[in-house]
Amino acid sequence: MAIANGYPIVPVGHVGGDDIYHSLTARDSALGRAILAVSSRLTGRPDMALPMVRGIGPTLIPSPQRMYLQFGAPIDTTVPADVSEDEWVTQVKKRTQTELEAVLAQLLAVREGDPYRALNPLARHRAA
Repeated sequence: MAIANGYPIVPVGHVGGDDIYHSLTARDSALGRAILAVSSRLTGRPDMALPMVRGIGPTLIPSPQRMYLQFGAPIDTTVPADVSEDEWVTQVKKRTQTELEAVLAQLLAVREGDPYRALNPLARHRAA
């Protein structure tokens, strides 16, 4: 769509959103399979199951975790005159994937080296 309309693609990476909730079941456990079966009967789609999760303690309040967000450089989608459109689509897809993977790798490295990653922001004074 971006190529067809001449819009640039901006790769965006976000790391940490998966750390705010903790799963109570594994998909391949008996309870996980039961949840998938019930969800499939209710929605008609087995891929739409909501996992059983918890946040802070037994609540659904998200755990205070840092999240890391980074925007990559825009990728120009203007089709060059000497390249076929199909070949250009393949090149843009590959470049977008490569750029996104690089952004995510940088964010994972930042998160790994962050000593305050899991520290409640209200308790930062204790870390000093």
